[in-house]
Amino acid sequence: MKTLTLSPSCSQQDMRERAGTYVDRSDYDYLINDDCNAYTEDGEPLFFFRKNRISGDLCLSAYKVLRKAANPSRNRGPAGGEIRKRDHRHVKTEKGWKRIKYDGTIANTSESNLVNSGIVGYFDRNPRFPYCRQTAWFADNFEKFSTAYPFIKSINDLFKEACPEKYAAQKNYTDQTLSDWLLGDTVFSTITVNKNFRTALHKDAGDCVDGLGNLAVLSAGNYEGGYTVIPRYRVAFDVQSGDVCFFNVHEYHANTEMKAKLAYERISVVCYYRQNMLHCLDPKTELKRVANRMRGEKVN
Repeated sequence: MKTLTLSPSCSQQDMRERAGTYVDRSDYDYLINDDCNAYTEDGEPLFFFRKNRISGDLCLSAYKVLRKAANPSRNRGPAGGEIRKRDHRHVKTEKGWKRIKYDGTIANTSESNLVNSGIVGYFDRNPRFPYCRQTAWFADNFEKFSTAYPFIKSINDLFKEACPEKYAAQKNYTDQTLSDWLLGDTVFSTITVNKNFRTALHKDAGDCVDGLGNLAVLSAGNYEGGYTVIPRYRVAFDVQSGDVCFFNVHEYHANTEMKAKLAYERISVVCYYRQNMLHCLDPKTELKRVANRMRGEKVN
């Protein structure tokens, strides 16, 4: 097993200034495509790459289902590329929705580029949705997801095998979380699914601070690129179908450009635990919060 100890090539501030921009070949010295463990010079886990660990049958079953979870979205923030300002809004009229210009009393808002991305599983409360809930796609496709679950369970088991300390740290949170908000017998609550999405530099937010992101890929057709790069440590990994990489998603990361002569699909599957799921109550109580919100009552 190859083991690397990597030192940062720049500061976190340098990375923050590049957030929302793209990476290329100049951003990495190492390209990992075989079993490898990597740590920072302080001994902190950076990534654990495992090659060809998930069977083709499990990958195919998951591909057929999860590819449909990635739909057009502008909700990926810096990961979707340079954020653009909007100078309009949509209002509902008797004749339907109408696009109007902002007036001087309304601040402009921002939106990221349109990308194919979706969320599967469960999500915690936020100001817009002050209740824990199933994601829309998951609620509509719960039975279909069962055919992809063995693939997700394999990722979970490889996580435990590759980096047991980080797995145990994440399991400490899931053990305190109601099973209603977990994806079966795993340490995951949520999955982000992307299709042919070249992410720009970003850090993940909301996931378990003591765990790792679990990246797998499902693909059809042939393409080049799509490497996941951590430019601060000048390393990239080429995750193909059947591979898994467990890495510190709180470091800025992005994907290189993908190129192909014919049609292809690269479905990236990122499994994680959203740390605030720890505070979710039982589903019936959360549904009461939804009902209160629909009646116009304030939900804390």
